[in-house]
Amino acid sequence: MVGVASIAVGALFLARPALSPHALVLLTGISALVIGAAETFLAFRARYAASG
Repeated sequence: MVGVASIAVGALFLARPALSPHALVLLTGISALVIGAAETFLAFRARYAASG
């Protein structure tokens, strides 16, 4: 998911260099959401697996 966002933002950099700062903020936000959701999901999964 983050890889797809990186490709999209890279294409945006090439097409419109003036939007680069906005695209960096967008990519950082998407990355944080995806990583945070995955870590939360895995933490709950590990907790339930440990409690049996």
